[in-house]
Amino acid sequence: MFDRDEWHLESRTRTETLLDVLRDRVQSMPEKILYTCISREAAAEQITFSDLDVRARRLAYQLRSIAKGEERVLLLYPDGVDYIVGLFACFHARLIAVSGIRSQAVHSLERFCAVVRDSQAGVVLGPSRLLGEFQTALHPGGSHLRLKWVASDRRPEGPLQYPDQPNLDGQSLALLQYTSGSTQSPRGVMLSHGNLLHNLAGQFRAF
Repeated sequence: MFDRDEWHLESRTRTETLLDVLRDRVQSMPEKILYTCISREAAAEQITFSDLDVRARRLAYQLRSIAKGEERVLLLYPDGVDYIVGLFACFHARLIAVSGIRSQAVHSLERFCAVVRDSQAGVVLGPSRLLGEFQTALHPGGSHLRLKWVASDRRPEGPLQYPDQPNLDGQSLALLQYTSGSTQSPRGVMLSHGNLLHNLAGQFRAF
């Protein structure tokens, strides 16, 4: 759950994108808890603004080494902190995140393949265990998808490196969010950074 008292959108600085909001919070409240993930299976996970920024930028550098500008990146994560890090890594790398695949979908590959084809995703980002399960399930029928698989829990050795700051604004495409596809093929909704900030501001006012 997000800490609504800390993730408010009021700021004296430019906030056209979620990265603008994160940069502002890293400056003003770096050690504040941004998100707490409560799970029945494991201990609660927490992440601060500073931790999110460091982890996301490091992963963004890894992504930029294999992905082209504005390439689609399919996020393959269970709910939790790692999904948020992967999403912000895409923002930092100026790559388009694709969301809407449940981690249990390894047992239903038709949806996975449909989303990959429709979104034209070239990269799949997630934990190594989950990527391995999907790669095994897809073989050999998924070889035509020509995907690059990036395990976010396998950090490259060497000094911490960051990509250059992306040139983004409120109109920049941030996310392709896919519908459930329960009655027809999944369909993607194009969400800009402005769309996401507007939605968050509405939630903040309502709650």
